[in-house]
Amino acid sequence: METSENTLLGGRVNLTQPTSGFRSGIDAVFLASSVNAKPGSRILDAGCGVGAVTLCLLERCPKVHVTGIDVQSDYIDLAKQNAHKNARMEATTFVTGSLAEKSPNIFPNSFDHVMSNPPYFSKTHHTAPNAEDRSIAHVGEDITLEAWLTYCIKMLKPRGLLHLVYRVDRLDEMISILTPKAGGITVIPLWPKQGRDAKLVLVSACKGSKAPFTLRPGLVVHREQGGYTSQAENILRQGSSLLGLKVI
Repeated sequence: METSENTLLGGRVNLTQPTSGFRSGIDAVFLASSVNAKPGSRILDAGCGVGAVTLCLLERCPKVHVTGIDVQSDYIDLAKQNAHKNARMEATTFVTGSLAEKSPNIFPNSFDHVMSNPPYFSKTHHTAPNAEDRSIAHVGEDITLEAWLTYCIKMLKPRGLLHLVYRVDRLDEMISILTPKAGGITVIPLWPKQGRDAKLVLVSACKGSKAPFTLRPGLVVHREQGGYTSQAENILRQGSSLLGLKVI
């Protein structure tokens, strides 16, 4: 696998990533920014890839432990390398495994938080990208969105929190899957620019809750004249928590 060296959070997180496969970027940073974890929390990164979300979260919340699982062993190898490179070995455990099968050392009802960037596309509606690893990341292993989300909820402790970044055009499907299993579903749109339709949303839900649905104010990512907005800059460069910022 050919790789390249990249950074996130203004250079504070160093990543080795495949040059031609799925590559983590600002989606990972935004997802990590939506997780407010207390010291001692146990967190699962479902479909962790090379560990980008995990390492971004640990930059802001260093006193937690994150377990990452991914079906692609090459990506898990890179995740372990990245954890070592960023001095996060003691705070991380990375496991090769499928969300469709039982994985060793990952047990139901064990995590305070689960964070995930599920595959964006359905195999029945989209053509997979050419590279096999990119196809798995975007279209998914042989597992439906419902099975993916059911796994995530199953791994949470009662009242544990699920955190997702996902496409707007499948948001209705995601909410319908989550509703019988979790409550307090909250959606935050990520608008590319002021006045543009959002393509991505951040979604959170609480296992076993009966709280109502909430649509929160969204975040504008780019300024009209170019560059990031000040709110996005605080997240993407400074590693701020999304929940601690005033969004518009």
